[in-house]
Amino acid sequence: MIQAQARELLAERSTFPKLRQAANAERGFDADLWREVAELGWLSLDVPEEYGGMGCEGLERCVLSEELGRSLAPIPFASTSAVIDAVRLFGSDAQKARSIAALSMPRRRSTTTSQELQPRYHQ
Repeated sequence: MIQAQARELLAERSTFPKLRQAANAERGFDADLWREVAELGWLSLDVPEEYGGMGCEGLERCVLSEELGRSLAPIPFASTSAVIDAVRLFGSDAQKARSIAALSMPRRRSTTTSQELQPRYHQ
């Protein structure tokens, strides 16, 4: 069901003109599509119900990720999902209660960064 719903929505909303528009936008993503994805609950598919999620298994998010990639959807889904997972797996109960629901809302988005402790390249 999620695959058909995603494929139909993204066929309409993730067209090449929309991709170009998002790439040239100040934010770098399609804010309207992001809002719609969040409102559909796609950001919280495998988040436990106690934290405001749908409580699905990981398969649903995998199927959704495949459709988002297939359509080149210009939204920060992967990075936001990674942060939600990090909080869900490693956060305290208070952090989970505060952050997971907030990150699943359309007005929020997140990204990840990394730092090498011992850089391989020197100037």
